[in-house]
Amino acid sequence: MNEALHSLSDNFNAFLDGLNAASWRLLELPLFVLLLGLIAVFVVVWQCLRLSYSRIYPGAELRVAYLWAALAFFLLAVALVADHKIVSTLNEVRGIYTQQVIMASQRTADVKPKPPVTDPTVKQQLVNYSPNCLYDPAGAEQALGKVFGEFHAVGEALHEAVDYVVIQAQDPGRSELVILAFLAIVDLTNDDIEIKITPSLGEKYPTTDFARHEGCLIAINGEAGKSPMPGSGFGEWIGNWIVRGKPIMLESANRRPFLVFDHGNRAKYYGKAVADQPPPPDTYNALWGRWDILLDGRNLGLGVTARKPRTVMGIDESGDTLYLLVIAGGNAGYSLGTSLANAAGIVRAFGATNAMGCDEGGSAGLYLSKFDRTVNHLPGKLERGTYTHFGIATGASKQ
Repeated sequence: MNEALHSLSDNFNAFLDGLNAASWRLLELPLFVLLLGLIAVFVVVWQCLRLSYSRIYPGAELRVAYLWAALAFFLLAVALVADHKIVSTLNEVRGIYTQQVIMASQRTADVKPKPPVTDPTVKQQLVNYSPNCLYDPAGAEQALGKVFGEFHAVGEALHEAVDYVVIQAQDPGRSELVILAFLAIVDLTNDDIEIKITPSLGEKYPTTDFARHEGCLIAINGEAGKSPMPGSGFGEWIGNWIVRGKPIMLESANRRPFLVFDHGNRAKYYGKAVADQPPPPDTYNALWGRWDILLDGRNLGLGVTARKPRTVMGIDESGDTLYLLVIAGGNAGYSLGTSLANAAGIVRAFGATNAMGCDEGGSAGLYLSKFDRTVNHLPGKLERGTYTHFGIATGASKQ
């Protein structure tokens, strides 16, 4: 039953993706083509109205009906032309913003020489080595090349314990669609970092507000519950939540995967199959997700056709490296999003062996103190609030 529902959901999402992409293609047609199309539709409708109304409204009333029909189509044509101009302008702005995001990372990155890559599947190479060596650049290049084919990625050091990578790639299923991903890689063994988690259950609020209050270098969204509405409650999306040794919520009935961190920040992953176990006694921090997407290095291949904004938390085999990934989405002119399978492929390419998909869609957000906002959102976009958040503070910013 669950497999059938997943298949139905994937097919529906694929239909919406196709409808979205087709609409954008139509809007990209030249104006004269749009107007010719409108004229053709107008003629057809005019003839239908003439044939039907001549029987119902003889004489002058028919001319009035024609007038209203002509006026309606004229207004529609004006609206479409105006909409086309607006969309064209927005696309230019989005393109410029995307390039600025990539170039900003490239300018501040510590560029180092790279060894040659011989794998023929690699179409493009990462611009930089990891400044902190928190990932294997050549291995990441090859793995990303196998997932996406065409891609461009830039890495930089935000801190001696934190690397940041921006990835722009073509959708593997539809080359006309763009995927924009933002990945933070954290060395959990560094004594200068501190894990920050929402300390109590209250009202939903944006990740940016949480990050500013907690002095975070980076932060991601947690759980928004069963709907985007304020006060919606968690519904079925509940799990284990511990902050500095204090349990805020302990819930194993729904078997949601979770990450635990001990006093030394060493991490351990608990997948759905063992999520009914209580967190170990030495747990200092813990937060849950929604689904297993990567288990012991194996990509579970979830939601292959569904394209959405995503948030992912993962760790490497040792539990010493943390991966925080957010994929922008919801806008075909900027980034439509991607599947959980592709999201798992990204974090695995950089060294993760276990990862969970967290709340997604409009809730997805990765905050960087460098920009003082969530980098996956276009400037001016309203940020959606969540009940929980996760962040990393460093040095003087720690509270």
